[in-house]
Amino acid sequence: MKIGFEVDAQVDAYIRVNACVTEKKNPNNVPEMFYTPHKDGFVQEKRLKAGNNLQVEVEFSLNFVAGYELFSN
Repeated sequence: MKIGFEVDAQVDAYIRVNACVTEKKNPNNVPEMFYTPHKDGFVQEKRLKAGNNLQVEVEFSLNFVAGYELFSN
């Protein structure tokens, strides 16, 4: 799974992107609680230098989330 976004940063910064999995759904089958099982494979941190239109891309292996019941629509 690859996620890309654009950032304008006035100062050097760190950004953290977590891949969360659903743990609990309410009676209407709507996800209520998400969590990150552990840091390895589910969390990526990026250091950004100050600047405009910075392209940031993170990628998560689906092998890490294969043990959870995740579906794509």
